This record gives sequence, C-alpha cells and structure tokens, in this order.
Amino acid sequence: MTSYADKPWLKSYKLGPYKLAQTREPYPKMPLYKILDDTVAKYGPQPAISYLGKEISYGELKLHVDKLAPLL
Repeated sequence: MTSYADKPWLKSYKLGPYKLAQTREPYPKMPLYKILDDTVAKYGPQPAISYLGKEISYGELKLHVDKLAPLL
C-alpha cells in the first residue's frame, strides 16, 4: 500500500487559499456504473453535459458509456 509520504503532490492541493481535506467523503461506497444508473433513473432527459452549444442528456450519456465500456 502507498503511504502519504509517497504522494508529495498532495501537499500542494488547494482550493484558492484553503487547503483541501485528504478524504473521499461524501462519495458513496458503490461502483461508478451504479451511480450513473441511479442518476439516469432520476434525471434521464435532463442535460448532463453542455459543451460548445451541444447538450447530452443523462440518458444519452449512459448510452455512450455503455457503448464504450466493452471496448475497454
């Protein structure tokens, strides 16, 4: 296992003048695909990504993810 001493870059992580906490909270302990599935069920047609005038809904994002996943 890697120790804190093996990650010297963590000392420089800041948000403006504030030091960031070294924690993963409040992220849930579940797989990322489950988080996406739950989000799609809740917000399906709403925009997930808006970039350069193009929007992708959560439902469309899941379709893209599902197409890409087997290729990885």
